[in-house]
Amino acid sequence: MRYKKENVEPRNILSVLRNFGTTEKSKTYLKNLGIYFSYPKPVDLITYLVKIGCYDDRSIVLDFFAGSTSTAEAIFNLNSENKGFH
Repeated sequence: MRYKKENVEPRNILSVLRNFGTTEKSKTYLKNLGIYFSYPKPVDLITYLVKIGCYDDRSIVLDFFAGSTSTAEAIFNLNSENKGFH
């Protein structure tokens, strides 16, 4: 007989994507800026997703929620890197 502990309320959601930052790091980053947000997405993750999802200079990224502005920061960073491609 084996006992398997069931995690009823997990603290963090594990991702199959690695090395893109964590929600906790993003929360700390925003907190240091004086912004309190409970579940911000990592900017590096959003940047990665935009890079694989946008194919040309006519691509449009729409952020329906715009909560912690992770998407806005990712797009701003990409635009400054490649002069407005995203």
